[in-house]
Amino acid sequence: MPHWLKIVIVIILIAVFLIGYVIFDILSISQSLDPADCEKISGPLETSRKVDCYTVIGIKLADPSICEKITDQQPYVKGKNYCKAIASRDVSKCDSLEDFRKDRCKAVLLKDSSYCDMKDGSPSQGCMIVMEFYEPYID
Repeated sequence: MPHWLKIVIVIILIAVFLIGYVIFDILSISQSLDPADCEKISGPLETSRKVDCYTVIGIKLADPSICEKITDQQPYVKGKNYCKAIASRDVSKCDSLEDFRKDRCKAVLLKDSSYCDMKDGSPSQGCMIVMEFYEPYID
């Protein structure tokens, strides 16, 4: 096996481990509805995991003030605005979002998977997962 292929495999395995670690952490914390639990997060990707935690809890509780706890550091400010738009349950706030977040926000709030379609017409799996995750909390 070529040396470069071994390196690629190791990098992929590390990435899979980190993604699994973060998803497990967020899912276990998101069972809580207490934003104080987000502050207990430490370790690898700490800031990103805290952003995810506040986002999940803010959206579940429909409380944009929880989203305010998200750092104003770049690139997290985009996530903060995304959180506030969905937590407010005001679809007009989705229009102020940039990139994929605009359509994802509309997909979640309108419960309309057509907003998950990519330019080639295929659905974005990430968007579909987010829609399904938040569906029970959106009135």
